[in-house]
Amino acid sequence: MKKVYDLDRISISLEVYNVWKKYVVVKVVEWYEKSGRLKGIDISQIPDEQFRELENGDGEIFLMMPDKVEIVLHVPKGHWGPIEIIEN
Repeated sequence: MKKVYDLDRISISLEVYNVWKKYVVVKVVEWYEKSGRLKGIDISQIPDEQFRELENGDGEIFLMMPDKVEIVLHVPKGHWGPIEIIEN
């Protein structure tokens, strides 16, 4: 079973972070163009980023857009890890 986390609970490498920030903008704009909503971009429709841990140790950063279209970037193992939260 694949584990899913909010992206703010995952540490990703700077390389992956830089690729994601460019990739996600392009893909969200493409989604708006294909859905015919480009003139009415509503940032509140863009969901929070999530991270899915795959069985082989790799992962995926993803957004699930309102019409269930996924924007996904593969993240190789070694380029991500969980953020340990210490609560007092």
